[in-house]
Amino acid sequence: MTTGNNLPGLIEVQLNGVSLGEFNLPGGNEPIAAVNWQVKANDILSTVKIVKGENKLSFVLKANPTSAKGLRIYSTKNSADSKIAKAIPLTLNVSSGTPLKQTIFTIPVWGEEGEHILSKLTVPGIKKFTQQLPEKKQQPFALNKKDVQKGYVVFSRNFQRYVYPWTIPAKNEQVESLNLVMAQNDFEPMTFSIYPIKDLGNVKVSISNLRGADNEIIPSKNVEVNVVKTIKKRTGSGGEYKLVPRLLSQKNHSNIPLSYTTRFWLTVYTSSTTVAGTYSGLIQIDADNEMPSTIPITVEVLPVQLEPVPKIDYSMCMSYEFFELESKDWTAQEKEKIYQDGVNVFRDYKNHGMTTVDVTTPYYFQWNKDGTPQMEHFKGMVKGAKEVGLTNPIYWYFGHYVQVTKGQHPGNVRTYNPKVHLKRTKFLVKTALKINKQLDGLPIYFMPIDEPRIASRKEITIDLFKEIKKIPGTTIMCTTDIGGKMLDIENNSQQDRKPLPPGVKKRESDRKVWEYNNNLSST
Repeated sequence: MTTGNNLPGLIEVQLNGVSLGEFNLPGGNEPIAAVNWQVKANDILSTVKIVKGENKLSFVLKANPTSAKGLRIYSTKNSADSKIAKAIPLTLNVSSGTPLKQTIFTIPVWGEEGEHILSKLTVPGIKKFTQQLPEKKQQPFALNKKDVQKGYVVFSRNFQRYVYPWTIPAKNEQVESLNLVMAQNDFEPMTFSIYPIKDLGNVKVSISNLRGADNEIIPSKNVEVNVVKTIKKRTGSGGEYKLVPRLLSQKNHSNIPLSYTTRFWLTVYTSSTTVAGTYSGLIQIDADNEMPSTIPITVEVLPVQLEPVPKIDYSMCMSYEFFELESKDWTAQEKEKIYQDGVNVFRDYKNHGMTTVDVTTPYYFQWNKDGTPQMEHFKGMVKGAKEVGLTNPIYWYFGHYVQVTKGQHPGNVRTYNPKVHLKRTKFLVKTALKINKQLDGLPIYFMPIDEPRIASRKEITIDLFKEIKKIPGTTIMCTTDIGGKMLDIENNSQQDRKPLPPGVKKRESDRKVWEYNNNLSST
């Protein structure tokens, strides 16, 4: 058992309503180790009425301000007997909420190593949240006559430091111009913020062409202008949240009322053909309620060209850019927007140095009326990868479609049927190769299952690999190290990769090896 989130918890164990004691419940989404706990009172059973037949063992979540309120239950290997293969049903009666409501869960307990997460039981969510206000230890900004006439102050700080709506600039952050140094075939951020001392109304930011020596130009279209927006982020397991500036709006304008500091985020792009040198231009600020103003901008392009790291692949594994293309709820126009948004994300990947993409299917498999499978998300991936100029093979994860995902996900392994889903695996791979050829796409590789860590899913994985390899020329990538020669690309996590033996400093493999850290940050 774990709490299912970052905070640890406290559990009281009761037998037929009598407390046997308490133990600390570790935080996290997956059990790092089993919780070892035992009743220390030798005479505890003298206080408990044991009845013939059914007795009730309860795990009570103890509520306090610093404890988690979720509970995830895992099954573990409880028998080495090969005859014990099927799951044994376990019924849980869960009482939670105010007033108490009882919910009944029937979950399987497996005999071999356990299916992934069996059930996630969580106390009903908090309905009322309060904002966690920051401690304002900022000095007032000393305004001069020029600032008052303009109606706002322009300032800049390192793009890695947050600027909040309540931020007051320091005097040394006020700027009259902006400067940037970058390479060829590069993109770099440049930010500035507006601290309003009046209601500015709608404020729009635009930029001129950047001109260098001998009339060389970085066109204005190579400078993307975004507005930084805040999101609400929960703090811990309580009912508090704080505002965090984490989103870049795809707009170059924003309403800026009095005392609402607003940050503009500029991204400057250079190509491999951009001539090295110094380029100059102007940022223009147009506010509804004030006179226009400009900020001089200088970009120095170094005679250094950034290139991809050779022979190393970078990607966002199992992404969802075209997930909604098969939804019945969208019009053709809305689906085109979904596609274009996906292409923009692919382009952003490429700009950040990623060399390939790995798109997942929707959660459930659908057929068209004519009997063909719905593969619009797949077509979107193939076309989008070509459109942004990727050149490496691309990857397709389809575990949802063949019912082999982990127990807590849609398309999970509990309804896996080898008579149906092995045939479907082969069919989907052949169909994907056919569509890819029709679209003249990049080479397509296949990921049929994710993180097969337990015995039952490992067996399924080998069967899936065998079906795929019946089709000549297919390539398999998977987040595992099993499969022998059938597995072409081993994509294993840092925490699951076996450590090197003592004295061995180099890891060698007959297959291509990838790695992912799979860490989640709470900050």
